[in-house]
Amino acid sequence: MKSMGYRELWNALADLSKELKSKGVTSPETIRNLRSVKTLISIHEADTGYTENLMKIEIILANVESTLILAAQDEFETEIFEKWMNRIREARLAKENRKSAIASRFVPGIPRGKPWIRLETSVDLPKEEIKKLADELNLSWKKGEDNWAFIWGEKNLLKEFIAEIRNLVRRSD
Repeated sequence: MKSMGYRELWNALADLSKELKSKGVTSPETIRNLRSVKTLISIHEADTGYTENLMKIEIILANVESTLILAAQDEFETEIFEKWMNRIREARLAKENRKSAIASRFVPGIPRGKPWIRLETSVDLPKEEIKKLADELNLSWKKGEDNWAFIWGEKNLLKEFIAEIRNLVRRSD
């Protein structure tokens, strides 16, 4: 099954990482993150109904991408840097054209048939921020077990919510 574009982006970032490593620019954390996200992508490919890893995939890929782009900008001449940027842009487009990653399984307390997502709250993504953004977008939400929050509502609003959460997490890094 197709990885909904994550695999394409991962391949582009892994190749850029190898290119930077050949120039002596390495980051053990970036290598670890690439390995971790590859595992998460494989899990997602094996079971696309298990959507809990999608936010983690998005966050890790965004962190790796920004780290590698900054390093590439410092290391490569403009023409080579632009080639890498185009490759990453094309991989991102493949990812953006993927099907929706919104779950459709039944969860107690969420109206049947409503699309929903589940997010893990953290220091970088506190429950208050999730609730505030959900309220702003007219989405419903409830606190789940441990550090989990469920958000549901209209599909297009959930997509907007995910994009905003991604931006929040990127700003906190």
